[in-house]
Formats: sequence, structure tokens, C-alpha cells
Amino acid sequence: MNESQEAIEERALALAASQAELMSNLVALRKRRNLTQQEVGDRMGVSQPAVAAFEAYDSNPTLSSLRRYALAIGARVEHRVIDDSFFITYVEKGISQIEGHLSTHPHQTPSITFTTPKFTIGNSK
Repeated sequence: MNESQEAIEERALALAASQAELMSNLVALRKRRNLTQQEVGDRMGVSQPAVAAFEAYDSNPTLSSLRRYALAIGARVEHRVIDDSFFITYVEKGISQIEGHLSTHPHQTPSITFTTPKFTIGNSK
């Protein structure tokens, strides 16, 4: 796949924004549940300063730390991988008609679902 530099930069920005939103949502949930950083630290088996560092805007926690924090505040973190290559191929080639639909689930980021034509090989009646 030969992506343009602009497409790569846009994906990088989207990934960073997604992580920032995840962290913001986790911290907001902790606060809504009236949990202190000390309480979360006790549940995680770490110190309050470690929780503060985790919550800092420039932190880059591991997936296991995210899961432990989520468990400590009574939440789950879901992961998903989205293959952009099909969409990027069409956009970069300037093809404007892509069959699909936009997801409208209120708790999901909108995404395009693509369908491929079904082909039959051989004799079918």
C-alpha cells in the first residue's frame, strides 16, 4: 500500500486523538464515581503519584496499565482494529462511489462498512 504522507499524518493525528479521548473518558469516569487517585492506586497496587502520572496529559500508559486502571474504576476498555487500506485505496484513486453505510450506534465512532459483490464460479442454477 502506497499511502501519501498526508494520509499517514492524518491517521497519526486520529490515533493520538483517540488515545487522548480514551484517557479523558477514564479520568472523567473516576471523578464521576467520586474515587480519589489514592483509592484507585490502592485498588491497582500503586501509589497515588503513580495514578497522577498515569492521568497526566502526556502519559503513554501500556495496555495492561489501561486495563488495570479501568478495572479499578469499574470500567472496561475495548480495543478494535480498523483496516483503512480499502478506503484509502479508493480515496487516493479518486473513486467516488463506494457502497456502504455509516454506522450510527451512539457509543461508537462512525465508520464505513463495505460490502463486496458475491461471485459464483462454475454452473449455478
